[in-house]
Amino acid sequence: MASYERDAEPTFAVDISIENNTLVVGENGGNVVGAPENSVAWQTGDDQPMFTLEFFQLISEPTAAARKDDSCGHTDVAAQPRWPFSYPPEPPKNGVIGPTRKFVGVLKGPAEPATSFKYYVTVNNLRLDPIIIVDR
Repeated sequence: MASYERDAEPTFAVDISIENNTLVVGENGGNVVGAPENSVAWQTGDDQPMFTLEFFQLISEPTAAARKDDSCGHTDVAAQPRWPFSYPPEPPKNGVIGPTRKFVGVLKGPAEPATSFKYYVTVNNLRLDPIIIVDR
């Protein structure tokens, strides 16, 4: 099992648990509205199963006017960045974090353009999605 921990106190702590065969992520569904350099810690207790995380960048649908005048073009979402963190600097090779009991990520800094991401939390055969991270 890889270790994805960091020593500093996180800005956001998202607890993950299973209650009555339901995956519970955070107090409000695990949504995070963070600023650059905020840290987010996903964690579960020792009495809970381990979890995995997977991140995807959100791309907005163009307005009807932009589609009509052909000013928007097509965005290849597969080519878009899928990693919202400056720490750790690189995603795992398969794009999935875990299985683990804790992962801490630091949102990319102000030099990066603001982006929105969704992420999946998976525990055994339970998956909660989409959960949104807005990096402002």
